Amino acid sequence: MFPSAFLFIKKKWKMRLFKPTPHMIHKKKPLFRCRKAFIAILSVVLAFFLCVLAYFYFYLPHQTHHASILWHLISQRCVKHPNHKPCLTYNGKEGYVLFKDMYGKAQVLLLPTKRLYGVESPALNQKETPNYFKIAWENRGIVSQLMHQKIPDELLSLSINSRFGRSQNQLHIHMSCLKKDVADKIHALNPKNLPEEISLLGNPYKIILAATLDPSPFRLLSGKEHLNSERMAKKTLIVTQAPEGKFYLLTGETDLLHLDWGSAEELQDHDCKSIHP
Repeated sequence: MFPSAFLFIKKKWKMRLFKPTPHMIHKKKPLFRCRKAFIAILSVVLAFFLCVLAYFYFYLPHQTHHASILWHLISQRCVKHPNHKPCLTYNGKEGYVLFKDMYGKAQVLLLPTKRLYGVESPALNQKETPNYFKIAWENRGIVSQLMHQKIPDELLSLSINSRFGRSQNQLHIHMSCLKKDVADKIHALNPKNLPEEISLLGNPYKIILAATLDPSPFRLLSGKEHLNSERMAKKTLIVTQAPEGKFYLLTGETDLLHLDWGSAEELQDHDCKSIHP
């Protein structure tokens, strides 16, 4: 009987010795849960970036036909049609057309009649290339015509998206109104003491004051920052009126990590709601 009692006590002692206490179990659970949460978050982040990479490397290369719709529209219809329809304006001498975009009441696009893919096109740095931003500003009255009322210059804007923020591979400048909150923030600045950078809709934009739009903002940007074609492809620009007939030039840059596609067009209101009281 004694040996049996001894074995029973020994067995109970082993169970107490090796069985985790409630305190030990309680300490392990949070660490395990944190590890699981970290792995889950990491998996989501990796999946997102894999989707982004797949989009840029597998999907976009097959969209060249759709990305050339604007080019085919102006080269095969606006240029060749006797009345240059469906474009609003055709200027063969200066090499541009004005086209009413299907989105928004007042959005007009200025497009070159020669093949230029976008902001990264090297031809934009050549002196003989027309100053498209200057031409667009000279034609800004067309936005007022579409809205059937005079729109103040400080509410008008011209923008061009980066290669990553556009859908069409033909250079086009968006002529439209500024969003009211964007216009208010820009025009609240002191032009004599401008910050180097401001945040608009959560994205950073460098801002400078220019006396005129000559030289072209394209040449000004690429020359100022010594940008090659690949770096220019990441840039987005927007221009609006500053006091005393000057101009604010704002430039942003594609930042995929922060989901910034380099699209200054996001600062515009294509229905010009800002002109209504």
